[in-house]
Amino acid sequence: MRERCNLKGFLNAFFLLSFLSVFLYASYAVSLPRKADFVEGELVIKLKHSRENRVLEGILSRHGLSLEESLPGRGIALVRIPRGFLTDTFKEILSRDPDIEYVEKNYIYRALKTPNDTYYFLQYHHPRIEDPQAWDISTGDPSVVIAVLDTGVESTHPDLSGKVLQGRSFVGYFSSTNTADGNGHGTGVAGTAAAKTDNARGVAGVCWDCLILPVKVLGSNGSGTLFDVIEGMDFVANYAAQNPDKKVIMNLSFGAPCSNSSIEQDAIDNAWSKGVLIVAAAGNDGSSEPICPAARNHVLAVSATDEDDNLASFSNFGSFVDLSAPGVNIVTTWNRSRYVYASGTSFSSPIVAGVAGLIWSLNPNLTNDEVAQLLKDTSDDLGSPGYDIYFGSGRVNSNTALQAAQSGAVPEPTPEPTPTPTPTPPPSEDTVPPEVSITSPRDRSAVFSRVTISASASDNVSVSDVKFYVDGTLLATDSTPPYSAVWDTRGYSRGWHSIEAVATDTSGNTASDEISVFKFR
Repeated sequence: MRERCNLKGFLNAFFLLSFLSVFLYASYAVSLPRKADFVEGELVIKLKHSRENRVLEGILSRHGLSLEESLPGRGIALVRIPRGFLTDTFKEILSRDPDIEYVEKNYIYRALKTPNDTYYFLQYHHPRIEDPQAWDISTGDPSVVIAVLDTGVESTHPDLSGKVLQGRSFVGYFSSTNTADGNGHGTGVAGTAAAKTDNARGVAGVCWDCLILPVKVLGSNGSGTLFDVIEGMDFVANYAAQNPDKKVIMNLSFGAPCSNSSIEQDAIDNAWSKGVLIVAAAGNDGSSEPICPAARNHVLAVSATDEDDNLASFSNFGSFVDLSAPGVNIVTTWNRSRYVYASGTSFSSPIVAGVAGLIWSLNPNLTNDEVAQLLKDTSDDLGSPGYDIYFGSGRVNSNTALQAAQSGAVPEPTPEPTPTPTPTPPPSEDTVPPEVSITSPRDRSAVFSRVTISASASDNVSVSDVKFYVDGTLLATDSTPPYSAVWDTRGYSRGWHSIEAVATDTSGNTASDEISVFKFR
């Protein structure tokens, strides 16, 4: 599929892995966005040189950029491009600047929502992963800190109060210490990993005595940008470096289709180099689509299982998955002092983070690499014998993990698994995508009132249909040539808008064309 970005940009949606009502069985269907969404007019740059202030000033001056934010000492800056330029165009211009190592769009991250097609009953995950037996060995230690990069954490929740450290919010252009959770997702993740336990109320977390470090990188709507996320990751890395007496685990219960983001991988590598263990949700689209940051190097990607140890119907899978954990109908904390039944890999990930907290509480001499390997080596093998793309090394088992940690045995890293390749389609199968082109209106033209969008499409076999999108939202589908749709612009704001035509042939192959138009009244 041919992709072209425009002035409005695409939604690189990072959906809430779970959003549910208090003690109601509620869930939401999830489909990943077709394209990446980013903040229009903003770019994230990494400088090549160490004298960053002088170099950055030169870059800003010669390209007419304005500085929004920067990460001192890291050579990373968030800049705004001049008005009237397409983000893609200016990204290409900056990529040729000899003082810039790389440049990326300021992608938008969203927590992932849960599906709405399953119903489950009661809390089961603690006995399933043998937590009660593990708690006879250790219930955790406050020297272990679980950093929750999410929508914030409600520190006054009765099952979290006294456990939440002073964190940081990086939502928007100004950081602050206000990590209040206006969504609930982050509070749910925190409670799953480390809610107060044995206190005669509420729910039990996996690591009773671990502390929580709230790092707000997603807003109340469950979304955040690439820059917000790397700021949060850097904050955790610096916290770990400044607190060598602490063991730090970073939980990332958000994700989106992977882009070639060197900056995100750099931030992960930086945290890993400071000894941070990084755990992330594999995603809820029920597909093999790699989700980032879960699919990045130095990240434990966690898929979701149900109460019968089957792969959850919504869970993503693939060669990037390292482990699995229960993720269906997990009873946990929520904002406004509530409790919910929540489903999603959002809640599988903090279960693994909690088990890692128990391991480090028992044996703080282990490195982050050794803890990651121990989690995989002591998991319960599910599915095909050995590693597979659905459960990874297996479903986490806290009891066997703590027994291994207690013995002092240091696991040796195993080679990365080589998944069974997907069979090559027979030569007779049609894999040739169609061709499609928007013929009216013209690219970068002005429009108003009612506009007829026309497209031509052809294929070596047959075109099934052409779908028309405005700003990423489906407008109409036409299965008969000449392909067209009518767009009433009167409900849209003045400014730039994207129009996309996506052609699909009878074999399911797709191609697209996209233009930008300006609505001026």
